[in-house]
Amino acid sequence: MIKRQLFIFTLICFLILSVTACAAPSEENVVAKINERTVTYGQFSKYYILLTGSKPDAGEDSEETQQLKSNVLDKIVELEIIKDYLTQNNISIDTVEMEKQYTAYKDSIKDDADAQKFLEENSISDEFLKQVISDQFYVEKFSNTIVEEIEDPETEAEKYYDSHKDQFFLDQVKASHILVKTKEEAEEIKQKLDTGDNFEELAKEHSIDGSAQAGGDLGYFSKGRMVKPFEDAAFALEIGEISDIVQSQFGFHIIKVTDKINEMPSLDEIYNQVLTAMYNDYALQRLDEIKSTMTIEKYPKKLS
Repeated sequence: MIKRQLFIFTLICFLILSVTACAAPSEENVVAKINERTVTYGQFSKYYILLTGSKPDAGEDSEETQQLKSNVLDKIVELEIIKDYLTQNNISIDTVEMEKQYTAYKDSIKDDADAQKFLEENSISDEFLKQVISDQFYVEKFSNTIVEEIEDPETEAEKYYDSHKDQFFLDQVKASHILVKTKEEAEEIKQKLDTGDNFEELAKEHSIDGSAQAGGDLGYFSKGRMVKPFEDAAFALEIGEISDIVQSQFGFHIIKVTDKINEMPSLDEIYNQVLTAMYNDYALQRLDEIKSTMTIEKYPKKLS
């Protein structure tokens, strides 16, 4: 499961949409209500397009797509809660810096034909883009404001580290692989390896993966980073050991593990990582507390 994240500041990867309507929407178009505010399908649709690159009514409405739509709506609702909290506490964003961010973004895409075409085809105006950037500033402002409630971050980070050691324990392998399209080819390569041929040279010669030029080297990776058949095989190997043939949706792999890390880093080594994780968890906890004081209604069936 992917952990909820609040500390994100990437325009296209995690855009946040304003949900305050300029005119009263019809009940048929309302997909959520937060106290007296509403979210319309049109507003939801623009956010969905920016986040996924496709329209919410495009293609089959699979279970996975329905879940994605629900997640998008949840994020819009969370934004409205954040903006309401800041408004009630007379906390404002830095509009000067926001304008700079907007100008920088516009400059970065002015010569990008694909980006311009995408915005035009989906009727995403400059005004809307500015609002998107403005709303992300609200998210950042909320995060920074909330974590200031933690009076002694150093002590709290030590407590968090002690109670979340599983989260920070390093269990990684460093592996190389040879990837080919057919089992027959993999079997021929495995025979050569069994008789002493060099793994790195065979990877350069036969592997269809982008790592071929580096002798198949994939570097270090943790669990959850690779497809399961590959991961299971790699973590089961000892250093220097070569796997049997492993099939995945990408083809047929032969894996060699070149190093392993199994250790708990000290707090000093990962202090900033611990601090960020602690701040994120605390901000999300406070967001849930604030949410519990509000009247929220969502109508996911209207998203299909």
